Amino acid sequence: MIVFLRSWCEQIIISIFISMIVEMFVPAGNIKKYVKVVVGVYIMFVILNPIISNIGNIDFENIGSLFLN
Repeated sequence: MIVFLRSWCEQIIISIFISMIVEMFVPAGNIKKYVKVVVGVYIMFVILNPIISNIGNIDFENIGSLFLN
């Protein structure tokens, strides 16, 4: 579990550094707004990727037994 969290944090930090570098090289103007949106979506995807990839592992049929016990 610790290895997973460390890897996840490293991915988030690397993606933030990449996005900062990309935003530094984009000239000011209308395109900068669009680049910020794309970078924001990229960072959100990096943050949510482990959650999205583990949705298939949830057993929805037995989830009720967690609350009844």
